[in-house]
Amino acid sequence: MAMDYESVSKQILDKVGGSKNIASAEHINGDPGRIAAQVVTGIGFIGAGLIIKNKYDVSGLTTAASIFATSIIGIAVGVGLIWVSALVTVIVILVLASSFLFHENNSRQKALEQEEKENQETSKDNK
Repeated sequence: MAMDYESVSKQILDKVGGSKNIASAEHINGDPGRIAAQVVTGIGFIGAGLIIKNKYDVSGLTTAASIFATSIIGIAVGVGLIWVSALVTVIVILVLASSFLFHENNSRQKALEQEEKENQETSKDNK
């Protein structure tokens, strides 16, 4: 005996005291574009909060981009684009894995060496 979504949701609403009219799709007025826009806006604010700039370093860019990509994949799954979501998930994982392979920390190292050199020069001038 196969049950469809509407009959299952009506049974659940009846058990918890809900109305049968709530489960019908006729009463739901939602624009998917507006919902996706609000998700993107919210995740954008979260991502902006993750990005931190220090004297010689900016951190959190990869984390912010990963969270943003994850939210877009979630929107695609919610819309029903399962195969596209799976493909994009694999691509994101490959890009993140390759970023660790090719990541060089030269900018931070150069900045620390420059700062150490400046400290040595100021200590020589003080003598």
